[in-house]
Amino acid sequence: MKIKKFIFSITLIALCLMLNACSKELYTVNFMVEGELYHTITVEEESKLTLPNNPTKEHYTFAGWVDESGNPLSDNVIVMSNLTFNATFNIEKYKLIFNFNDGTNHKEEVYYDYNALVDEIDRPTRKGYTFKGWYLEDELYDFDRMPGEDVELMAKWELDDVRIAFNSNGGSVVASIYAKPGTAITAPANPTKKNCTFLGWYLGDELFTFDVMPSENIELVAKWEGIQYTITYELNDGTCDNLITTYSSDRKGNITLPTPTKDGYSFAGWYTKSSFNSIPLYILDNSYNRNITLHARWVSNDLKYKTFGVYGDSITTFEGFVPTEALFYYPIYSSSVKTVKQTWWKIVEATTGLALTRNISYSGSTVSSGYGNDYGANPSRVSKLAYGNGESPDIIIIYLGINDVVNGVASSKFEEQYRKMINTMKSNHPNSQLVVCNLAYETYTDGSNPSGYNRPGLREEFNGIIEKLAKEYSIPLVDLDKVITKETEKVNNWYYLGDNIHPSDKGMQVIAEAVIEKINELLK
Repeated sequence: MKIKKFIFSITLIALCLMLNACSKELYTVNFMVEGELYHTITVEEESKLTLPNNPTKEHYTFAGWVDESGNPLSDNVIVMSNLTFNATFNIEKYKLIFNFNDGTNHKEEVYYDYNALVDEIDRPTRKGYTFKGWYLEDELYDFDRMPGEDVELMAKWELDDVRIAFNSNGGSVVASIYAKPGTAITAPANPTKKNCTFLGWYLGDELFTFDVMPSENIELVAKWEGIQYTITYELNDGTCDNLITTYSSDRKGNITLPTPTKDGYSFAGWYTKSSFNSIPLYILDNSYNRNITLHARWVSNDLKYKTFGVYGDSITTFEGFVPTEALFYYPIYSSSVKTVKQTWWKIVEATTGLALTRNISYSGSTVSSGYGNDYGANPSRVSKLAYGNGESPDIIIIYLGINDVVNGVASSKFEEQYRKMINTMKSNHPNSQLVVCNLAYETYTDGSNPSGYNRPGLREEFNGIIEKLAKEYSIPLVDLDKVITKETEKVNNWYYLGDNIHPSDKGMQVIAEAVIEKINELLK
């Protein structure tokens, strides 16, 4: 019996020791918001902490819990003692929007912390208005502290003067009128527009009356009427139906001129001069705004060729004759070439009876690209030789290359570009007979002129290339090197102008005679 009591006692003692070993300490965890207890929990020793719901604060965003040392609370805190955590918050920002309401800018946004002091931005400006302040709805805004919401302020303006703006519709500029509404006003001076008559200022479809200033800004538009011009035709024994006898300066697009007929002759274009000392017309573009008389030119059908075009540099220019985009050399620097009739190409026209359809020549132009004005091998320049409804001249005379000498173009490039020019000519004008001219003598090419353009021997190299390509393509060659030579220049100084490069009237004559001789061979 004593043994049983002993065993029971021992068992009881062991059980108590086990219960004592399994029991853990309990700890208190407090969560504080703004110094006040927000939440408290009791946590068993070595247990994981469960966080309460995030607290809220108006105009602030909850940023997390920190311990009393300011350290952020981690997600896996094991409680080993009593703890206290404090809530942290970030202040919210709001927009203060300035709407300039047609002022110098459109909108500007400034961000402020909630309840921070706010400032007014620089005052905007608006032509014809005075700034009256920033308004929130209908109230002048009091710049104090930022509220807890976005705020849009509207600039308020007071009209100073009303404006009448003038749209001249292509005419001369007319300054705007500024005045108070109801103020007496007078009309400005009438604008002008080339080849048009002014009909008045219109507001919409109504003619505006200048009496008093309107109550708001308006824009008036000028109304114009084109001037009517007449066309008189000299048919020179030809006949033509449906002649256009009038046209307006405000026409839309070009006017296509009619084509007359004459037995035994081909029509060679309309000319503004009875002497035919001009480029033939087939259309009237916007450059023609005047009463004009047009003269029909005829070429006999007995001729194998009826038309020709020329393609060159300043030696083939004359002011008022060649294309409007060209640069002219004659008669500015000529002492003896005073009229277009004295040029070699007009002498050719008068002597052969062929009609000149196009002169596509530019002062300073070269065969090669990269030098001077529009180069000879340029396809867009070659295409300008077409006339009328896209017809090509029967004969195209090419006199180009002296500016390639002046610029010291390499012989290999000159040959490449001259070949390209010929190929482009044949492609664009397959039915045209090409005629090429080699290069007549001029002092810039022999080293005797101190201008810095001296290129001794280069002209001769280029002439060899021109002659080679003429044979290769079976193109007739006008040998100008034989009619104007270094020797004739030394003896007969009258061949050249004072600059020693451009022909005088006598030089023009000998060039023309050489070209005419070659054309006569073709005509036979």
